[in-house]
Amino acid sequence: MKRGAFQNHLTDAIALNRARRSFYATKTGGRSHRLSGWLIGLERLLVPAARLVDRWAARFDVPVVAEDVVSMEAVRPAAEPPRFRKRLTIGQRRRVAGLLRAWRRRLVRSVWRGEGVAACRATAAALDALARREARWRVHLAMSRHLLESAGYVARRGLDHARRSDGRTRRLTGTLVLGHAALAPLATHLDREAGRSHRCGAGILVNDLPAIPFSSKRNAARRFAPRGERELSPAAPS
Repeated sequence: MKRGAFQNHLTDAIALNRARRSFYATKTGGRSHRLSGWLIGLERLLVPAARLVDRWAARFDVPVVAEDVVSMEAVRPAAEPPRFRKRLTIGQRRRVAGLLRAWRRRLVRSVWRGEGVAACRATAAALDALARREARWRVHLAMSRHLLESAGYVARRGLDHARRSDGRTRRLTGTLVLGHAALAPLATHLDREAGRSHRCGAGILVNDLPAIPFSSKRNAARRFAPRGERELSPAAPS
């Protein structure tokens, strides 16, 4: 069976992390090896879910999911050094985790109410807060930022998919957004672990996650759905 867009995205991510694992390990004296293993393991665990999502998406005559993933070809070179070389402290990690918990509550509430625009706005606000902390603490929060950017992008694209499909894609979009929320507790742990490598000048995570075009309130505000329209739904497919 031909692989779908989501499974292809994960397969490409696994291949990238495997290809860069030795480079980062050499650069860091082995400090990056554990994180590389975690990333590859997590991506492999997500592959079965990706297959189900791709099959669900294949029911529709609009490119839902296919337009929601960003090519891994957009990542930075492995040798590019990180901008910041500090590691997230335990206290800072807890503060970021609290920010993500608040975002997750707002996101889940928005999805259950079918409010895609509200989900975009909540995500844009959380991204702004993350950016301020990165600049103030001089640390990278690459995985946390990637998770939020991806959730916001899926929610925003979902508004278009819903219009083009007469609302039939709302459940799938809602499920994908909630899937991002479920992964939020892992993000800060991965970011803190990555800091061990950043101290050594290795840009693991920073260089390995593609830039996603959802990074500001201005972007999140584009092409709102009509007021009162139910834009997302978390229910299972029928």
